[in-house]
Amino acid sequence: MSGPHTAFFYGTLMEPKVFFTVVQGDSNPPQAIKDLYTFTPAVLTGYTRHRVQCAAYPGMVPEEGGSVLGIYATGLTDANVSKLDFFEGSEYEKKVVKVKVQGGGSGGQEAGEEKEATAYIYKRPEFLERREWSFEEFRRDKMHVWTRESYVFEGCTDSAEFEKIEHEDAQGHDDAVKQNDAVKQNDTINQNDPYELEAPRQA
Repeated sequence: MSGPHTAFFYGTLMEPKVFFTVVQGDSNPPQAIKDLYTFTPAVLTGYTRHRVQCAAYPGMVPEEGGSVLGIYATGLTDANVSKLDFFEGSEYEKKVVKVKVQGGGSGGQEAGEEKEATAYIYKRPEFLERREWSFEEFRRDKMHVWTRESYVFEGCTDSAEFEKIEHEDAQGHDDAVKQNDAVKQNDTINQNDPYELEAPRQA
């Protein structure tokens, strides 16, 4: 049975295989399960999306004049939302936003129709790269890691294993965070530009 919740996905969860891996533990569940959800292209204005330093996923932050193309998803259950919350982790906070659907997809909504949805907003913009996160680049280079069978966390109880898998393709992200904090303490960051940090080089 479909759930009552909606969401706006703008990163890895735009790919249905990743979404179903997260909420069902299977990147390709039976069609009867897939049919419980709808996915429709949508645009959120007033935000921009950037890649998180040394990671394969993005963060979305408020920015006047910006816009983000993502997916408006329906049919989410309470259990689905709990798993999504766990998946997103402490780097993000939830906020209800209004998106404009673009038509097409599986939702049957009319183009231009405005919908409310929950979005996960990135909490630490100082750890974002300047460049836009690329969905196509993620699908080409990283998606296989995010949809493998071991990426299962029913009940969201094994946080240690999940954290290991989540950041496997982003080694060095924690080091980048520590380095950035150290730079802040030495007052070497341009306080007027939170995106000024340079990501550390990786071997």
